[in-house]
Amino acid sequence: MAYAQLQMSKPLTIGYALQDSPVGLLAYIGEKFWAWSGGASGADVDTNIGDLIDNVAIYFLTRSFASSVLLYKQSWPVTRSMVEEHEKWKVAAGTKLAYGNFVSA
Repeated sequence: MAYAQLQMSKPLTIGYALQDSPVGLLAYIGEKFWAWSGGASGADVDTNIGDLIDNVAIYFLTRSFASSVLLYKQSWPVTRSMVEEHEKWKVAAGTKLAYGNFVSA
């Protein structure tokens, strides 16, 4: 939750700092890859290194990290409403729903 709170409360501070530092961006995103994949007891780091480099390269080369974290701040009112006023966000029975799940083989 601290990750989301940092990006929600100070998105441009972290955004601009990491957008200008490829090593900082690698450290920030790399830590998330490591922690969210099980850390020392979990996933094999070597299998994820290509994905990590791809992610960092996309953010750094397009200079889009700062704008990508703005979503946390801009979506907070809706996110909070969905938690606190969940009855307001119910979908009628029979409503069709679809989603995409893109996984590389």
